[in-house]
Amino acid sequence: MKKLKIFFTAAELTPLAKAGGLGDVAGSLPKAMYKLGHKFSFFLPFHEQIDKKQLKNFKHVKNISVLFNGKNEKAEVYRCDFPNTNQPLYLFKSNKYISRGGIYDNNKIQNPFTGKQAAQQDGIPIKYFFFSKCVRKFVEEENLEFDVYHYNDWHTVPVMLHFINDSEKPQHKNLLTIHNLGARGSVPAKLYSLLGLPKKYTGPLEKKSRIITLKLGIKFADLINTVSPTYAKEILTPEYGAGLQSDLKKRKKDLYGIINGLDLDLFNPQKDQYLKYNFNLKTISKKKKDKAFLQKKSGLKVSEDIPVFGLVTRLARQKGIDLILAVLDDLAKLDAQYIFTGTGIPPYENGFKKAMKKYPDKFYFLNDFDIPFGQWIYGGADVFFMPSNFEPCGLGQMIAMEYGTIPVVRATGGLADTVKEGQTGFTFKDKDPEQFLRATKRAVKAYQDQTKWMRLMENGMTADHSWTNSAREYQKLYYKLEKL
Repeated sequence: MKKLKIFFTAAELTPLAKAGGLGDVAGSLPKAMYKLGHKFSFFLPFHEQIDKKQLKNFKHVKNISVLFNGKNEKAEVYRCDFPNTNQPLYLFKSNKYISRGGIYDNNKIQNPFTGKQAAQQDGIPIKYFFFSKCVRKFVEEENLEFDVYHYNDWHTVPVMLHFINDSEKPQHKNLLTIHNLGARGSVPAKLYSLLGLPKKYTGPLEKKSRIITLKLGIKFADLINTVSPTYAKEILTPEYGAGLQSDLKKRKKDLYGIINGLDLDLFNPQKDQYLKYNFNLKTISKKKKDKAFLQKKSGLKVSEDIPVFGLVTRLARQKGIDLILAVLDDLAKLDAQYIFTGTGIPPYENGFKKAMKKYPDKFYFLNDFDIPFGQWIYGGADVFFMPSNFEPCGLGQMIAMEYGTIPVVRATGGLADTVKEGQTGFTFKDKDPEQFLRATKRAVKAYQDQTKWMRLMENGMTADHSWTNSAREYQKLYYKLEKL
């Protein structure tokens, strides 16, 4: 089979610039394709948080100039090795429009219309619109050619639109992956005009004269996929479609669902640098030591007999935190302990803080984004909570299973595709606190039979959560693109 040259771009990239699961996917899928024999180039904004010391074979390539709001604006282009490969990672730097502020929250970017600091909600589209023009100009000047172009979420849709607007070359075969449909890229029409694209790439204005960037991506992509088979079906419904279900239904024959994989070089209890005691299935007894370490660090009673339920998450409505808070008193009545970590909206943070104060022998909450502590939970907890309202794919449940930690999940999106009731975890269907509580009670009861519990752990740890199968599914889409 033909070995492809693949263009990748995304807003995040683990381990250089991560805000969520997209970073993990962007850091893993290209490597998986490389292992299948394909070549690739990755294009990434040079975010302020990126540490040059992490970049291997880092060098300045060139300076470029692009027309942005009627002015020639400059950017610097750097090249380094994509992590753990020798394939090129191109970074685009502009202190004015790209390399200031966060990945997704930004009021440090300059508004090109006013010359003043952009409003918080405007800084991000300005950043990615300028990035899109830079990528297009650089690829053109360097005469780079690719067989397929792979875009991720709305932030890279402007890059796609610039390429398919090229009338001098054949159509660029492109794939758009939607990681979270809820992030639609709603942008004021005036800001959108910065792209300088023809009217056909603007589409009808939404309420308050806004453009939905992702809607244009759905319209103009050759193929579309999302990150689990179940989520691909869910987003065709009003409940999950974020107002774009009609647009997606029009493209139903071009819509696919491919479950994400894990980078098992990073998420591996045998090699995890943060675990106090490393283990695998053959040395699973060491997990008890990690549990005792976690209990001690959390100030809870050290006991093998008490199941520990863990939670590592953003404290956002998507994650089903309301369901947990609704039954906290009931959870406290169970013979179990609860160790949670994360940051997010104040009501959720305060709810967990109150639980820790009210039930100090049952609850511990670390209100922080603490990577080591999160890994201690994966490695030391017995059960992992993911009661999400929606979950396009979810990585937490797969990481938990790799570490012998049994997930309790709501059967939605990728959670429904990866966790099976009574086989690898415990599931419930509706956004209902009582259903969640019953699933939790089933886990507590099952924990009392350690023979059955060990079988659950083995099923989770031996399931294939790698990128191997998923990469082959993406490869099929790439070959399908070539034939269009």
